[in-house]
Amino acid sequence: MMFKKVSFSFAMIIILTTLMSCVKSSFYTVTFYVDDTIFDSYQTIEEGDTISEPTEPIKDDFDFAGWTIDDSEIIFDFNTKIEKDYILRATWVVDAQAAILEDVESFEENMYINENQLNLLSTGSINGSHINWTIDSNYILSNGMILPIDEKDDTLENSITAIFTLRDATIEKTYTIDLPEDEPINISEIKNVEYESLTTEFELPDQNLTLYFEEDGHVPYVKVSDFYALLDTGFIDNDIDMSLSTENDILKMTYSYEDVDFNETYELSCWIDPSENTIRVNNSSFFSAYLETTETNYSRHIFYDLDNELNYFEEGDEVIYDLSDYHMDISIYDGEVVVPYYIVNQLFTGDSYFNIYYNQDNLYGIYSLPSEGASEYENLKQSSVNDGELPIDLALHNFNVLAFDLDYFYGLKDIMDIDSYYDLLYTYKDSLITTNSEVIDQKIYDMIVDDLDELHTSYGFSSYYNDVDFEVSRSSYIEDYGDRFQAFYFDGVWAVDAAISVKWDYSPFYGSGSGERPYYWFLDNKTAMLTFDSFNTADIIESSTYDISTISEILDVSETVSILPQIEGGTKYFYYNYSNNDQRMLELLVKGKNASYAQTYVDALIDSGYEHINEDTDVSYKLEGYYTKEINNVNYMVLVTYDDTLDLFYIGVINETPDVFSDQWLLIPDVMGSVLSDSAVYMEMMLEEIVEEQPGVENVILDVTWNTGGNIGALFRVLGFITDEAFSISSYSRTDDTMSRIYVDIDGVPSYAYLNWSLLTSPLTFSAANELSTIFRANDLGYIIGSTSGGGTSSITPIMLPSGSAISMSSNNQNGYITGTGLEDDPYVFHHNEFGIDPDYDLITAYLYDSERLLDIIYND
Repeated sequence: MMFKKVSFSFAMIIILTTLMSCVKSSFYTVTFYVDDTIFDSYQTIEEGDTISEPTEPIKDDFDFAGWTIDDSEIIFDFNTKIEKDYILRATWVVDAQAAILEDVESFEENMYINENQLNLLSTGSINGSHINWTIDSNYILSNGMILPIDEKDDTLENSITAIFTLRDATIEKTYTIDLPEDEPINISEIKNVEYESLTTEFELPDQNLTLYFEEDGHVPYVKVSDFYALLDTGFIDNDIDMSLSTENDILKMTYSYEDVDFNETYELSCWIDPSENTIRVNNSSFFSAYLETTETNYSRHIFYDLDNELNYFEEGDEVIYDLSDYHMDISIYDGEVVVPYYIVNQLFTGDSYFNIYYNQDNLYGIYSLPSEGASEYENLKQSSVNDGELPIDLALHNFNVLAFDLDYFYGLKDIMDIDSYYDLLYTYKDSLITTNSEVIDQKIYDMIVDDLDELHTSYGFSSYYNDVDFEVSRSSYIEDYGDRFQAFYFDGVWAVDAAISVKWDYSPFYGSGSGERPYYWFLDNKTAMLTFDSFNTADIIESSTYDISTISEILDVSETVSILPQIEGGTKYFYYNYSNNDQRMLELLVKGKNASYAQTYVDALIDSGYEHINEDTDVSYKLEGYYTKEINNVNYMVLVTYDDTLDLFYIGVINETPDVFSDQWLLIPDVMGSVLSDSAVYMEMMLEEIVEEQPGVENVILDVTWNTGGNIGALFRVLGFITDEAFSISSYSRTDDTMSRIYVDIDGVPSYAYLNWSLLTSPLTFSAANELSTIFRANDLGYIIGSTSGGGTSSITPIMLPSGSAISMSSNNQNGYITGTGLEDDPYVFHHNEFGIDPDYDLITAYLYDSERLLDIIYND
């Protein structure tokens, strides 16, 4: 046993000795060099250990950057476990301050690309310093573009500040930038452009207009004489005899205007002076008195009481449009005065809603702003530069024209206490002066809803340089809009909608309640509420008889051409002209016929050669089919129906038939729709219904709580039902400080002046409805009940920008009322109604339709 133990122990000793002899320690050498000199005695490191970082070396004009592994740029990590020999070499970078100074010197040598462009780098060109720029100047963009100095600005030098940063070093430098002055234009290129009319309101024949450009420029100019000659083919009244003369390069335009209504003759003159760079008129009416009347009859039944002793007119001052203030030039070319095209267009057509739109390919005559999807809109938007880059000269011109338009034509400029809208535009200069037209359009839209923040000013459509399908981003969050816009929705749309939902028991949904109210309803057997949600006007001729000449005029045929059989009898005829550039369309409403007459007239159509076209259909407006006949190679479509509710006989005629019965018809028999399209017709029909249903009615409340405005002529005609007396309207022109009060008389509408009238208003009572509140108050036509109306003092004017973008905005024509007697101690004072008219009797929105409260006001005042 002893022997065995010894043998085992001996064996174990041999094994352990063998194992120990196999585990041998390994050591490695790490050597540090500065340049080619050993910096530190090498370190001998046992395998698996880490080395200690030596003292940081120093070298004049350099910063130590670390130790790199020999023959590489890899910085050694001192957490690395050593498993081999290393040679580590000191790596240097130029001293941060010195490196920055090299970048500074390089920038300063190349600061200007040219006198209009700085080379604002974000990274130093030699050592990669990060450069952060602070630009405290209206005239320098973040991309380095330098704008010409405003002549009225005394600061001829502006500064920019750069902070150069490299590692832990920073250098700040401030530079004084010389600002260029505007250079005079040099016309050298000519382009003949085709004009086409896209509206029937002013039908100018197709023709050419010559536009002028600088070399390689994109800003259009036009001879004023050429532009006027184009207008004189259908826009200018035939009775206007315009005299154009040039003396010392100054173009003078003069004409006499006879105001038949006021029995006055005015001498109106305009001087366009290239040396002063100004356009001057002795009266702002120079740009409107020469207008031909529009195709649409907006003024029917409206007359002026010229002999009323309370009429008042305060003539304004001359107006000077100074283009130098907006970096634009008037010049002479080929002996004639040329002016930037969009300035001429705005001045000579702007008061009429008519514009001549240029899209780089063609010129188009348009009325107001065409709606998206309309053929006029599609024509405007199609251009050879679609989805292209906006030239920078045109972008800058667009910026300046926008400032010009806002300063001279924006009606709320003084009300909002604005000196110049350049101050606002300069805030957004980097987004408004760019070759990206989408960015410009988005910023214009944002500026309108957030900064201008009033409902008469709105975005129309975008530049033709964009893709044709481009649309600006419109936020669905009310908080993204301005304070007035938010109040209109919170206090107006949604609050009124909630009150309607309570009264008529429906679930409100984002302001959908207006349609839940009936056209009229009775609070009791003596008091009616008449719903009035907009002031609409249609192109209507009214007559007591059937008039073949009116039908022929609307359908554009000779009176010898018989389109329709004669209508016998009837007490009143409403001839609606819905014609446009593509179709001639008539709708005729006839009072005083019974339901059986519809079949009588159908028989007359068949007897005159019309064919009845009808097929099985579940489309309601097609159930009775249509009648068609070819006359002088034109296929006419006729619809006949009778409205039992309104007791109206209806005929519709259009000079086009559907290709197949299942197609969408261009003409749809909608009697109530036709009635609603004109406020005077609506007023007439509804009041007849009210009196017929309640013959003892004494009081009518006109409900304009959901009325956001419309046509001012329609408003005047509505007032003709309310009063037999002439009523005063007061206005003010910001253009030249003209102030007037004139009395208007409405003739030819049924009178309901024997009723006691009241007005129900809310924060939604806006624009023309707000003016109705003003006229009610100024003329003591009845109580105003509810809350302060929504305001909106100005009419609307469309604005076309050189980029092709379009907006509508509050014009210089303000509505309001005049106080005072005109005596020295009590002068006449005009008061605008931009912020609404207070009611005589306050009624919170929730109670607007509460019969008990309303009757208490009506009976217990």
